[in-house]
Amino acid sequence: MMKSKAEWEPDYHRVFVDLCVEQKLVGNKPGTQHILEPFQQTTGARFNKKQLKNHWDTMCKQWKIWRRLVQCPDMKWDPETNTFGATDEDWGNYLQVNPDAGQYRLSPPMYLKKLEMIFEGVNIDGRDNDDDEGGSSQYKRKRRSRHHEGEEEEEEVAEEVDTGDDMQIASNFSTPQSKGYWSPASHELFVDLLVEETYKGNRPDTHYPKESWRAMLETINQNSGKNYSRAQLKNHWDCTRKAWKIWCQVVGSPIMKWDPNSRTFGATEDDWKKYLRVRKADQNLESFGKV
Repeated sequence: MMKSKAEWEPDYHRVFVDLCVEQKLVGNKPGTQHILEPFQQTTGARFNKKQLKNHWDTMCKQWKIWRRLVQCPDMKWDPETNTFGATDEDWGNYLQVNPDAGQYRLSPPMYLKKLEMIFEGVNIDGRDNDDDEGGSSQYKRKRRSRHHEGEEEEEEVAEEVDTGDDMQIASNFSTPQSKGYWSPASHELFVDLLVEETYKGNRPDTHYPKESWRAMLETINQNSGKNYSRAQLKNHWDCTRKAWKIWCQVVGSPIMKWDPNSRTFGATEDDWKKYLRVRKADQNLESFGKV
C-alpha cells in the first residue's frame, strides 16, 4: 500500500496543473477524479488517488491565501506589473493576521493564469462553489481551528513550501517558546543593530556577547512596541543566519547565473530544477527567480 505522502517534482506539479485546466475546459468540476490515469501516463509516477487529492487540497489552500492577499485594498496588487504597492508597514499589518501570505511577497504563484482558470467561481470566504474534491471537511476544520487559535510563527519559519502533498514548514528549528512574529520594520532594525555590532568588532560564529543581546533586545522592544524575549531574539538571529547561508549557496552556484547588477537570476527553468533536485531543502528559494 502506497503512503499518502509523495515527492512532487516541479514537472509533476506542472502536469497536474495542466490536467486540471483541461478538465475545466471540458466542463468537469474541479478535483482529481478524472486526471489520475492521464497523470500516471504522462509522468510515469505511480501516485494514487489519495496522493493527488492531497495535492489538490494543498493547491486549494494556497489559492485561497493568494486571493485574499490580492483582494486586500491595502496591498495594492497591480496585475499588469505583477507587483504589490504595499508599504513595509502594510505588509507587516497584513502578515500579522495572515502569516502564510508572506510566501507571495516577492512573486505570485507559479502558473498564475492557469490557476485563475482552474479556480474561477471558487468562493474564497466559504465553501467552494464546485467542491467536487476540493478540500475535505476535516481539512477545512483544521484550517479554521488553527486560525482561531491565533498562532503566530517566526516569519522565516512560517513560510510553507510544497515538498510533498501537504504543506511542510521550511525551517523547523525553533521551539514554541522562541517563536514570534517579526514585521519587516522590526527585522530591518534588527539587521541595522547587527551591522553596528560588526562595526564594534563583534563577528560571531554563533551568537553575540551577552551585553550585545541585552542592548539589542532593549532597542528593538522600545522601537517596535513589542515585548520580545531574549530567546525570540536569538531564534530570529538563527533564522536570519540560516537564510543567509542558503542565499549564499544559491548565488554562488554558477548554474544559477546571479547578476548582482540587475539583482536577478539568469537560470532557466531547467537550471532551477537541476539545482532543486540537489538541494530540496532550499525549494522555497525558487520564487526569487520568478520576480
